[in-house]
Amino acid sequence: MHHRFFALLLIISPLVIWTNLPYPYSFPRWIYLATLCTLWAVIITYDVWRKKVSLFFSTLDYAFFAFITILGIATIHSVDPWSSLWGSMERGFGFALWPELAIAYIGLKLAFEEKKSNYILWRGLICTVIIASLWGVAQKFIPAFSQTFSGSRIGGTLGNAIFFGSYLSLAIGGLSYFISSKIDTKFWRMTASAAIVLAFIVLLLTQTRGPLLGLLAGVCVFLFTYALTIPDVKKRIYVSTALIGATTVTLLFGIWLFQHNYISTTTATTRFINWKMAAQGFLDKPVLGWGVGQYARAADKHFDSTLSEFSIDETHADKPHNYFIELAVTSGALGLLSYFFLIVVTIYCTVEIYHRHEFSRVQLSLLLGIFATSFTQNLTAFETHGSIIRFVFTLALIASHQKKYSYRFAPFLSKFISIFLLCASVIISFFGAWIPTAHATALETVFATSGSYSEQHHAIQELTAQLFSTAYTPDYFTAISYAVLKNYWQQPTVYAQLSDDEKKMQRDDMTQLMHVIPQLENTYQTNATWNLLLGNTAYQIFVITHDREAGNIAEKLYIQAHLSAPNRQEALIQLAQLLLIKNETNRAIELLTEAINLDLQYPTPTWNRGLALFIAHKPQEAWSDISHAISLDVQKPNEQIAQYIYTQLLNAKMETEAADFERYFDGT
Repeated sequence: MHHRFFALLLIISPLVIWTNLPYPYSFPRWIYLATLCTLWAVIITYDVWRKKVSLFFSTLDYAFFAFITILGIATIHSVDPWSSLWGSMERGFGFALWPELAIAYIGLKLAFEEKKSNYILWRGLICTVIIASLWGVAQKFIPAFSQTFSGSRIGGTLGNAIFFGSYLSLAIGGLSYFISSKIDTKFWRMTASAAIVLAFIVLLLTQTRGPLLGLLAGVCVFLFTYALTIPDVKKRIYVSTALIGATTVTLLFGIWLFQHNYISTTTATTRFINWKMAAQGFLDKPVLGWGVGQYARAADKHFDSTLSEFSIDETHADKPHNYFIELAVTSGALGLLSYFFLIVVTIYCTVEIYHRHEFSRVQLSLLLGIFATSFTQNLTAFETHGSIIRFVFTLALIASHQKKYSYRFAPFLSKFISIFLLCASVIISFFGAWIPTAHATALETVFATSGSYSEQHHAIQELTAQLFSTAYTPDYFTAISYAVLKNYWQQPTVYAQLSDDEKKMQRDDMTQLMHVIPQLENTYQTNATWNLLLGNTAYQIFVITHDREAGNIAEKLYIQAHLSAPNRQEALIQLAQLLLIKNETNRAIELLTEAINLDLQYPTPTWNRGLALFIAHKPQEAWSDISHAISLDVQKPNEQIAQYIYTQLLNAKMETEAADFERYFDGT
């Protein structure tokens, strides 16, 4: 009974949310999951030692644990093993997640084996899907809920639209399986049907194409599997022909929508650029990859500067939005092949169980449809907490039917495995979840938009003291840097209202930051993104304090970032900004020219060079760059910069150009 209780707690995990921590709120779910699985491991170990249960391993179990083992080896072999182990607070998806999922997998198998009452799990899923979906509806139509997601698309309790959509598409498949199994009352089957309709409506509201394509693929596979398993040969041929015709029409309709620009090509283009970068990264380390969660390191090295044309946010790539490509880059050919092996074994076991008459024709079709949904949406997205738990849930459901055909471990070996997983889970939870949880209040304080700076100062001191011992050093540093500098940059009116004591605290915190940066620099010397983060902090402190040492450190970090990612314009642009403040105008212009040559269609460096040329008293060349950047659809400047450009043009007797710029800025 206790395994069903823990399984139920796992099922409701998508409802865990703490919006005061960094978006997209994955870290609270990671804390919940780690704690839950550690407690579950205690129960499993107790049951094994008291001989209440035995550990049985089938072919599917071996495939699943082989995949986790390969990920573990890739983590040890990583370019940054510590980062690969823990991941980030933003994603909550380092290797540390997988031992916890292994415990959840074993526990779910034990829960599903208690067949007489496992309908409780399905009731939990129904309620979770309904609550999560209603939360999404509230986000769409009730303003008070809009703070629980970011951007223009709803993210439900999972924070992000892709996270939410991926979960809903797989949950729809799971609820359909529950209805077909007829393991509960008619009331709950009707409730599940209503939950499916609600989840599908909310899935449409998320406006995520990947999960929708995944659901469509799942439906197609379900229909084809159902048709191909019809006993009557003539009916099978008729139904299959009709399905092929319907699928063809659907594909032609999709092509027509694409050709007539009803489907945006921008996202697809950025995906293909990312995948080309990933292919180059894979060739660098083809066997075990760069390490779990280290796609960004490979992308930085092989960054394609044309990516920056499509969005000002696309100056960095941390995910290729294709789980298989991500696996290939981060865990190499071994990781990708072990994952494919797991999928093949799972499908084989599902078909085998069907032939033993333990799955009906509908159940077989639905399970294969669920895997098709997962596979398809992973072609355009990546695994998240919600989708990976649904995946493990489905694997455990299938594996629970393999007990008769599994190898039973000797009692000693069962005890060893349970103790090993328990110890691993305790260590992971202690360092990766429980200790950071003790600092959650400090994190919440530094990200708060209100409150006195003295409160934030104490939170900053607490986080700084843990900076070199935490599993999440980059996240802590980002929080500290944001808290110290936000009042000056994002909230100037708040900064003006600070008391003299609070301003002194802020200066002290800046000094402390500058002492920390060189120590962190040595650890992440070849990490372009990390060097940019450190460099931007030093640069902002230099602008505020005019401390030349801060400026020199920022310059060094930007140069290191450029050397680590030579095709990324960001470091060159930031370094040029720094040099302009240092009155090294000619050198800044040279760097901006280098950035422009990386991609002639990216407007930002051209615009910045135009401003630098004004400073160099070359108004004709400056206007040439400014007007060209405008033609490339550069982001409009603020009023202060616009006034500066207008004044410079007038001072250079370029009245016509000044009038053109005024019309551009006014939108006339």
